[in-house]
Amino acid sequence: MDRPQDNSISKQAQAFLDALPPFEDRSQLPLNGSADEWRAVQDMVEERMRPACEKARQYHNARITEIGAGPLRALVIAPETVNQTATPAIYLHGGGYTCYSARSSLFASIPLAAAIGRPLVSLDYPLAPFSACHLTVRLTAAAMKDVLQRFSGASLIGESAGGGLALSAVNDLGGQDFQPRSLILISPWTDLANRGESRTAMAEHDPILQYEPGLRVCAQAYAGNRLDSPDASPLFADYDHAYPPCLILCGSCEILLSDSRRLHEKLKTANAESALEVYKGMFHSFPILAPDLPESEYAMRSMKAFLDSRS
Repeated sequence: MDRPQDNSISKQAQAFLDALPPFEDRSQLPLNGSADEWRAVQDMVEERMRPACEKARQYHNARITEIGAGPLRALVIAPETVNQTATPAIYLHGGGYTCYSARSSLFASIPLAAAIGRPLVSLDYPLAPFSACHLTVRLTAAAMKDVLQRFSGASLIGESAGGGLALSAVNDLGGQDFQPRSLILISPWTDLANRGESRTAMAEHDPILQYEPGLRVCAQAYAGNRLDSPDASPLFADYDHAYPPCLILCGSCEILLSDSRRLHEKLKTANAESALEVYKGMFHSFPILAPDLPESEYAMRSMKAFLDSRS
């Protein structure tokens, strides 16, 4: 895919885009994969990300502690510069519900924790196809409840698929006493089917994601024929004015742009508090994939201000 220069983005962001390999040279997901094929892909991702995660750990002198979180495990991530007494935020990583873990996403969660100035509790939720969407949501909600019992007033941050899972897990908690103080959603995947105006409009301009076959394969592995279930596609869940305040961030050049816009409008219609920040010329999950960009640093400051105002 040709990516014309976009003068609205920083030179650093353009250099990041120019360095991306073409889609055909990136790791491919199993189109009709067996369990063994999926496991091989997941193991490959874990191994491939190890150097970047260790580099981030050393750069930020981060302390990593493994804990139990209800039915799941989690990593408590505390870079040297964070306020150790600040209430942690819960973090749900991206990866299309099929790849990455709390450990292999440390390359993202460590700089994020450093930027927002507070520890992160990164939940290790089960991956598809070894866990279906309804089970993953139940387990994640139970883990979140356990963390919220320990850290009253914790907020929740979800990125890409983790953003969709964050919404679904909060919905699963329902009216229980334990709810996150607020939500930050970074390029959330809220509709697992290929719908929304940006899916077509941005199909030739998104440098990170493709629905066919990439997201479609992940959606099938996670939800099967239940793509419209609120567990899988939280865009179709019911929201009301009591839903925790949300900050949604995304780029203007991603196929999931409509997922953010439609969610924002649904929350506003329900009289829930929602703010949407669309960064012109930017790509999917840019603060996570490229935290050193000027645009990412600005987005991180916005996230920190949002969390601090609700602490």
